[in-house]
Amino acid sequence: MRGCPEQMNYLHFRISTTFSPMDCLVLRLVGALSSIAFASIPSSDARLARPHQPSKFSSHWPTAARDLLPNGPAGFRGLIYWLALSGDGAVASIFVRVFLLCRPSFYAELAEQSSRIILARAICSRLDSTAEQITGQDVPCLDPRISSTAQLLNLLVLFCGAEWPNWRCLFEGLEVELLASVFPAIAACGEAQIPVKLQLCRFASELYATLDDDAYDSMPATITNFIFDEQVSYGGCFRHFRDLLRWLTNRPGCAGPNCPKHAERKLQRSLCARCRLFYYCSKECQMEHWHLRPHPHKTVCRLLQRVLACAPPSLDPAQFAAACRAHGLGIEELSIIYSNVLGKRLLTFADEEAAQAEAFTTLSQMELLHEFDTAIRVESDRVFDIMDTLFELPLEHHISKLLCRYLLHRVDLASRKGTPS
Repeated sequence: MRGCPEQMNYLHFRISTTFSPMDCLVLRLVGALSSIAFASIPSSDARLARPHQPSKFSSHWPTAARDLLPNGPAGFRGLIYWLALSGDGAVASIFVRVFLLCRPSFYAELAEQSSRIILARAICSRLDSTAEQITGQDVPCLDPRISSTAQLLNLLVLFCGAEWPNWRCLFEGLEVELLASVFPAIAACGEAQIPVKLQLCRFASELYATLDDDAYDSMPATITNFIFDEQVSYGGCFRHFRDLLRWLTNRPGCAGPNCPKHAERKLQRSLCARCRLFYYCSKECQMEHWHLRPHPHKTVCRLLQRVLACAPPSLDPAQFAAACRAHGLGIEELSIIYSNVLGKRLLTFADEEAAQAEAFTTLSQMELLHEFDTAIRVESDRVFDIMDTLFELPLEHHISKLLCRYLLHRVDLASRKGTPS
């Protein structure tokens, strides 16, 4: 550009310098290349991605992860770098598709703290610029400038939380910085951006889970309401338990706690003869799971057999709950299964008894919130009795305060509108 003879013209010089700097040309080139690559990757390949399942490629390019990342995990550092610099939606979109198809490489790269910092700064930069652009605008449809970033954050929660053991450390030390960018983006979302708003709220709630209890005191009402509304949406602890059994039934691969084949479908597997819920690739994996501490499968295998015999997960939610209750399976029995099956991944208790107590409290809260929601929708007099029972649960102090705030919010909405929220 500097070699152009028209540079002698002052106006031409000013225009070319202002609107065509080298970095602008490079960003436009990256955006164009991202658009081409995005169009080349079949959308069905990315849509088929599921947690704990290996990626499925088509017979055409790309046929494997090496086609997208020929340099291995280091290729993700380049994607993260351009995600931070470019505001082009195509760059975020190609990042999402490559992430879905090449997740193991992504996790390997994010083991490096420098990559985690770059990713966090990229997210903040995109959220800040987008929130500033759409604030006050009456956008009639989903705005791709913010929906692409929100989709990325939602996928990080969904896949990293399920597949990557170091998920809780992904943004360690960067939570406050990220929340400072997420909150304005949530506030900028209008009526047409509700799906985006929910995705951002879910990401924010996951960030809070890694912070100290004191941080909850300043949690915005938007996030508080989202957390408990999501618990209400489970439809009670029995429906949630039915969904857990369905997930376990369809979970691919070996259930061995340290088996590298946990995500592989095409392998020789044997089924647990008693509960018929867990698959194993070898006798060694089955024995390791049977004696696993502090959550051995041995303690719940017979109980799972009893549950599946009287209440198969194929029943609809109401029938499943009724069948469980009819056979004396209450929250106490469910909490034993929850703490055992999910203990290693979701709970931080080394003691089995403490894990069961925590699971019992969580499931009780879930069931009572479901009853509260049902009662307030029909203006039942039971609303305040249920609230009293909720407050009697042995909740942590900061959770109790958030729950109180949420329940009063729902009561206030119902009294002002004459109908429940």
